[in-house]
Amino acid sequence: MDKNKVRKISLPIEINKSFEDPLFTKAKIVNMIFSYSQEFIVEKDISRIKKLEKIYYEEMEGIKLSIDDLKTSILKPMEKLGSYSIPSISNILEGHSIKEANKWLGEYGIGAYDSSWHRGGAHFLADYLIFNTGYFYYNYGVNEGGSGSHPIILLGRIDDMDPDLEGKRHETSVGIKLSERLFGKHKVLLMDESMNYIYTIKWSKDKRMSLINIMKEFFDKLISHGVVPLGVFYTRARDIARTLEYAGYNVGDAYIQDKHLFNQVLKNGERSPVFKVINPILQETNLDISCFYLKLGPTNVVRIEFPSKILSDKGVIQMIHKAVLLQSVLGGGYPYAMTRAHEMSVLSVNDRMDIDASIAKILNIPLEYLYSRKQVSKWRSIA
Repeated sequence: MDKNKVRKISLPIEINKSFEDPLFTKAKIVNMIFSYSQEFIVEKDISRIKKLEKIYYEEMEGIKLSIDDLKTSILKPMEKLGSYSIPSISNILEGHSIKEANKWLGEYGIGAYDSSWHRGGAHFLADYLIFNTGYFYYNYGVNEGGSGSHPIILLGRIDDMDPDLEGKRHETSVGIKLSERLFGKHKVLLMDESMNYIYTIKWSKDKRMSLINIMKEFFDKLISHGVVPLGVFYTRARDIARTLEYAGYNVGDAYIQDKHLFNQVLKNGERSPVFKVINPILQETNLDISCFYLKLGPTNVVRIEFPSKILSDKGVIQMIHKAVLLQSVLGGGYPYAMTRAHEMSVLSVNDRMDIDASIAKILNIPLEYLYSRKQVSKWRSIA
């Protein structure tokens, strides 16, 4: 196993005896990139992907995994290795036909939500926190839908609450209401997030369990209402290479991201096999999550995660495959509903400035008085 997976590019540390223009920092970085261009070329070397592809096909299918003391994230194949397509809609992909994609979505009700937040920050003298969840839905069989946003404002002792958990409670409450608007033979709710929660590994156990319990209840409610929850996202995960290493195979310099492997082995519109996601968080919380990778276009590979309990429906994987693929045709390479939900959720720089200005007006003080002197000093040159 190659232990040296990260290569550091650095110059000797030199402390100036004069005052350097801050703009020079970018020039330094760009110069380093070109000076060490070969390092980047090696990182992109296609032979590394081919090497992982060979090991993947030779070893992954019958892989033996002992997960008693697992400290990382791995994938167990649940289907025969290979690529899976939907031939009946291949012409839609080639022609990027929005009209045809809409026809094929006639049995679907599809919704999506996304969230953003804004806080004055550590140097802001009025303590508040805003969560904004944007949503979009469309029932293609009856040509009706809607979009909007639902913000909440928290005031007072913000540091006494946990913004991660409060944000999830807010999102899921919007998600439940949104799911009630979905109609059709197939109902799908898209979320731009991972359901395997490996990012919580450094959280306290109590906080992690609180989050997972919120999400378990949320998933169960959606599924009981006939709605399939999907996490659709771009990832830098290296779970395939990590799985092979964990099983004892020498991956070496082929320790690359899953998306690069599947960009190589999948054609546009094809998906990978379904994998069971195994990591210490899911083991600890008894949350069962599966996933597959889907190639939406050249170099455009997403990971789709979902609660494994939906697999009891024999046709559910093809239904998910078709839904996300057709949505990506409507969205020009990314699921349309998710793009629209993001538009409704995002708070731009100008939005945030206007929010701060509104608070200043209510308090009847100049805007800069809301900030500490340290924050204001960052806006102005001392020269």
